Amino acid sequence: MNYTTYGKTGERVSLLGMGGMRWTKEMSDEEAVAALHRANELGINYFDTAPGYCDDRSEPILGKALANMPNDDWLVATKGPNGLTESEVRERIDTSLDRLGVEAIDFYFLWCIITPEQYTKALQPGMCLDGIRKAHEEGLIKHVGISSHMESTGLKRIVDDGLFEFLMVPYNAVNFGQREDGVRYAKEHGMGVAAMNPLHGGIIAQYKDKLSIFEGSERNGVEEGLRFCIESPYIDVALSGMNTVAQVEENVGYAESYSPLAAEEFDKRVEELRSSFDAMCTSCAYCVSGCPENIFIPAYMEVYNHYLLTGSIEETKGRLNWHKQFGLLRDKAPVAANCIECGNCEEVCTQYLDIMTRLAWLDEQIESQMQQS
Repeated sequence: MNYTTYGKTGERVSLLGMGGMRWTKEMSDEEAVAALHRANELGINYFDTAPGYCDDRSEPILGKALANMPNDDWLVATKGPNGLTESEVRERIDTSLDRLGVEAIDFYFLWCIITPEQYTKALQPGMCLDGIRKAHEEGLIKHVGISSHMESTGLKRIVDDGLFEFLMVPYNAVNFGQREDGVRYAKEHGMGVAAMNPLHGGIIAQYKDKLSIFEGSERNGVEEGLRFCIESPYIDVALSGMNTVAQVEENVGYAESYSPLAAEEFDKRVEELRSSFDAMCTSCAYCVSGCPENIFIPAYMEVYNHYLLTGSIEETKGRLNWHKQFGLLRDKAPVAANCIECGNCEEVCTQYLDIMTRLAWLDEQIESQMQQS
C-alpha cells in the first residue's frame, strides 16, 4: 500500500481509504468487521464513518472492528451535521467516541456543506463549528476538517478562511471539472484532500464502456475510477465503500498498481480526459457567468450526462431530484425553463454542446414532469 501525508495534519494515510456507508441490511456485523480487518491487514489505515450511515450501524460496526484491529496503524474519521448547535454537536461527538471506543477521533468533519448559506450558518457563534473546536481543544478530536459538495468557488472560500486542516469532496473521472480548481487550490495551501464517490455513485463501474473517456481501456470501471483519484497528486485519500473481503482485496490490488503522478503528467491526463468527453459535459463551468437568467447550467448538463449513460427517464429524474435536494441546484431558483436561448452558453462551451436544446429537453421531459407529479 502506498501512503502520503494528509496535509497540515502531518498524519501518514493510505492512498486508499475505506468508506463505511455500504453495509447492507442483509450483512451481519461479523461480516462487516471481517472486511474492515482485512483492509487493515492489507495496509489501509484510513477508516471513514458517520452517524446515520447504514441505518446508524456504521459507527458501532467500526467500533467493533477497532477493538481488535490486526494492526495498530489505523486512523478513524467521522462527522457532525452542519446544522447542529454547539451543544448538539458536542452530544454527537460524545456518542461517536463511545460507539467507536476511542479516546479521541483522528479526523472530524463539519459535514455535508452544500451551499454557502449552510457554511456561513455553521460558522456562526454557538453553532456547529464552535462545538467541534471546543472538543478539539479538549483533546477529543485530533484534527478538524470539512466535507463539502460546493463547486470550486465555494471550496476556495473555505480554503481562504483557513479554519480547517483538510477537505473532503465528491471527485472522480466524470465530475472532476466541478471541483478541480478548488481541489488544487486547497493542496497549494497545504490542506489534505480526500475524494469521496470515486466511482460516481457506481456510474463509472456500471457504464464504463459507454464513457468515451475510457475508450480502448481493458481495465474495468472500478479500476479506472480508483486509478484516476489515486494518480491525482492533488488527492491524498480515495474513499471506497467496500463491504466484503473480496471487494477489499480487489480494490487494494488496484490501489497498489498506481501512485500519484507528477503534476505535469496528471495535467496532461486531465486534458486528455476533457478532450475525450465527446457528447458529455465536462463541468468546466465557463457557461455560468454569461447566463442572463442565472441558470446553473453545469448541474443540468450533469443530469443530461446521466441520461446519456443510463438512457432512463426515471433515473434521470432521480438525478435531477438529488441535485435539487442535496446537490448543485439546492436553493437555486432558476430552472431549465428559464432559458431564453440567448446562446451565450454555447459560444463559450469547450465541448461545443447544444446546451439550449438539452435545457429544453430537460424542461419538457424531466423537470416539468416532476413538477406535475
